Amino acid sequence: MVLKNINLSKVPFELLVLMARIIFPKYRFKWHELDWWECEKFNLFLKKFDNYKKFNDDRFWGLSELLRLVRYVEGDTAECGVYRGASSALICSENQQSSFRKIHCVFDSFEGLSDPKAVDGAHWQLGDLACSLDETKKNLSDFSDIEYYKGWIPARFKDVEARKFSFVHIDVDCSG
Repeated sequence: MVLKNINLSKVPFELLVLMARIIFPKYRFKWHELDWWECEKFNLFLKKFDNYKKFNDDRFWGLSELLRLVRYVEGDTAECGVYRGASSALICSENQQSSFRKIHCVFDSFEGLSDPKAVDGAHWQLGDLACSLDETKKNLSDFSDIEYYKGWIPARFKDVEARKFSFVHIDVDCSG
């Protein structure tokens, strides 16, 4: 077997691509999609929120990339459905990089999910994903310029109807 034109440092990646093409023939596997694996700042964030090497890693990376697009857009930010505050931490971190002062609005019942309906499936139960307001505030204590809106989310929108937003992250799991 001739190996003269093979870059041995890329062999594990090439094997991964080959396996991916066998398992998912239509998937377009590209290395830049995995750059976040070695981003030290991002991995520290994942570890802080106990998400390192879990199923939401790529979702958080995608959110952080979207936030870069609005760094220099005027307007506040918000998250609807906060749980422990991980996504809000990403949003607030990016807000700190902005040339505009941005207030981050946190909307959550802090009581967990409302009573799931049949359309929501059988996975969730009433109260799942509950996290107290105090725990969320503790998780976001590194950031200022946060306003908390406790209650069922749509009922609290009237409190911010005069504001302009540059980014709103909606992360709700059930109808209610």
